Amino acid sequence: IALDPPPLESVRMAPVDDIAKSLAAEMDVDADVAEAYNDGRTLEEILEGYTTEEAQKKLDKYGYNEVLTTEEPEWKKILSRFLGIVPICMIVGAIISAAVETGCVLVAEDLDDCSCDPGRDWVSFALLIFEVVLIVYVDYRSEKNAADAVKALKDMSAPSCKAKRDGEWVETQVRELVPGDLIELAAGVVIPSDGKLVGHGEPMLIDESSLTGESLPVTKRPGDEVLSGAVVVQGELEMMVTATGVDTFFGKTIALLATVTEQGNVQHLLGTVAKIMCTFGLVGVIPIFFVQLFRDDVEWATSLKTAIVILVATLPVAMPLVVTTALAVGSYELSQEKAIVQRLSAIEEMAGMDILCSDKTGTLTKNELVLDKDLIWEVNGSTAGEILKVSCLAAKLEGGQDAIDKAVKEALASFPESQGGGLAQLEEYEVKKFVPFNPVDKRTEATVVAPGGKVYRMSKGAPGVMVDLCCQGSLREEAEDKIIENAQRGLRSLGVAIAEGDEHSGGEYNLIGMISLLDPPRDDTAQTIVDAQEKGVEVKMITGDQRAIAIETASRLNMGTNIIGSEIWGPDGEALIRAQGSFGQFIEQVNGFASVFPEHKFRIVEELQKIGHIVGMTGDGVNDAPA
Repeated sequence: IALDPPPLESVRMAPVDDIAKSLAAEMDVDADVAEAYNDGRTLEEILEGYTTEEAQKKLDKYGYNEVLTTEEPEWKKILSRFLGIVPICMIVGAIISAAVETGCVLVAEDLDDCSCDPGRDWVSFALLIFEVVLIVYVDYRSEKNAADAVKALKDMSAPSCKAKRDGEWVETQVRELVPGDLIELAAGVVIPSDGKLVGHGEPMLIDESSLTGESLPVTKRPGDEVLSGAVVVQGELEMMVTATGVDTFFGKTIALLATVTEQGNVQHLLGTVAKIMCTFGLVGVIPIFFVQLFRDDVEWATSLKTAIVILVATLPVAMPLVVTTALAVGSYELSQEKAIVQRLSAIEEMAGMDILCSDKTGTLTKNELVLDKDLIWEVNGSTAGEILKVSCLAAKLEGGQDAIDKAVKEALASFPESQGGGLAQLEEYEVKKFVPFNPVDKRTEATVVAPGGKVYRMSKGAPGVMVDLCCQGSLREEAEDKIIENAQRGLRSLGVAIAEGDEHSGGEYNLIGMISLLDPPRDDTAQTIVDAQEKGVEVKMITGDQRAIAIETASRLNMGTNIIGSEIWGPDGEALIRAQGSFGQFIEQVNGFASVFPEHKFRIVEELQKIGHIVGMTGDGVNDAPA
C-alpha cells in the first residue's frame, strides 16, 4: 500500500479533469484508476446516472465495492504450530519410542526359565503426543488474530444506498457501486465510497472524526471530495463515486489492517530460546549416540532412541504452558482492574513497552467542545457574563443541540452568578425566532424579547463572518489579530454580536466579544502521561487533526510541542529524515505528528519497531486500527 502524502488542497478542490491529471501525475496511479475521476462525461450526463448495462460493464471492469481479505484457514493455524522446533522434536521422540523395540524385558522372576519379549514404549509415545497436543492447543487458544478487527471495520459499512440507474433512484447494494455512479446523500447516511459532490444545492456538514481525527463536522460544497466511512450530519446533495473497494480511503485502511501478521514478543522469545536449547542439545547428544554405537556396541536404533530421549529432556517443552499459565493469571488480575486482554502475550509486551503512540481526539482529549472561560475576549464595554448570556440566547438550548450550543450552555451554567452566570436568568427572556447554524451563513441568530419588553437580535458565528457583519476600523484590525492569535493556538473562535430591534426595524449589529472553544484533555490524561514517563515510557501524539490544534493540546499536557505536520510526507521531508540518518531515528527526536493518514500512523509504528522499540498504540478511530 503506497504511503502517499495527504492530497494537496489544490487537488482536493480542483475540477474533475484536474483531479484526474493530478492523481495520474503526482500519485502515480494507473490509467484505469484515473478514469474513475474523469470518464469523459459532462456534468449533465453525470447527473443522469448510469444505465443498468453501463453499470454492469463498470462492475466487470472494477469489481465489487468491497475489500476481500484472505484469512488463513483454522487448520493451517493449527498445523503451523505442530511444525515448531519443540513439537517436531517431541513428535520424532514419540515415533521412535513406538518404532524401536525395547529389547529384552523380564517377564518371570524365575531366572532358570526367563524369556525375552521385545516390546515398544507405547506409554512414552502416548504421553509425548498428549503433551504436544496440549502445547499446541494452549498456544492456539491464547492468540487473537487481526481478522476480528477487520470484520468489525467491515460491519461499519452501510449495506445499501440510493443510486440513480436508468434515470430512476433505486435502492442499490453498496458492494455493487461502481466508479461514476451517482448516489444520494442525506443526513445520517454513511458515505459508502470515496466520491465527489456534484449538482446544485447547499453545502453539507460531514463528520469525518473516525477517519481523520477532526472533532467538528467539516463543510463540503459541490466539487469537494468526500471519504468513504464518513457520516453526513446536515444537508442533501448527490455524489459521484470516484473510487470503490480497496482504492477508497476506508478500503485502504481495511487492507492495511489485513496485512498485519502479528506475532507476540513472548512467542518470539520462546521460539528463540527453544532454538538455542535445541542447538545445544544436539551438540550434546550427537557424541552420546556415537559413543553408544561404537564403544558400547549398542544397536543403532537403541542409541538413536536414547539420544532423542535426552534431546527431548533438554528442550523447554513445558515453558509455553508455564508462561501461558502465568500470563492467564495476570490477565485475570488485570480484569479486576477493568482492563481486558485480548492476547495474553500483550501483558509482557506492555510491561516492556518503551514508546506509547497515542491518537489525540477522543484518546488524549474528551472529543467534545468546551468553552474556555479564561479566553473570553471582551469588547465595547461588555463582560464575560454578558457574552455568555447572549451566546446562549443565540443557541438552541433544548433538544438536538449541536456541540457548540452544548458547550456554550454548559459554560454559562458553571459561570459564577455574581459575574452574570447561571441559566436561571434566561427564563426572563423570550425567544421569538431562532435561525440555526447553516454552512452558508455560518452563524446563528435569535430574535429575543428582554424582560423590559425591548426586542434584540443576538447572533454568534464564525469569526470572519461576524467581523464582516459588525466591525469597522481599529476594532476590525483588533478582532482579526485576535482571530489569528487563536488560530495559531488551534482554538476555534466564535464572534458574538447584538443589535436592537427585529430583522425589519432593527439597527446594525455590534460586536460584544469573542469566545474560544477547544477539545480539552481528559481529566486523567496529564497524570497518566506523567505515570508513563516515570516508568520509562515516552508518549508521542499521532493525530489526523491540524498541527496547531495538536501543539495546543500537547502544551496543555506538557508533552513537548515538537509536532511535525504533513510536510514530512512530501519532498521536503526527505531532507529532514536524512539529517537524522533514518526515519526511525527521526521519529525518536520528535514529540508527535499531525495531519496524518492511517498509513502514516502504521508506518510510524513500524519504523520504531524496526529499530528495536516495543511500541504501544492507542486510539478510538478507524484511522488508528492498522497502527
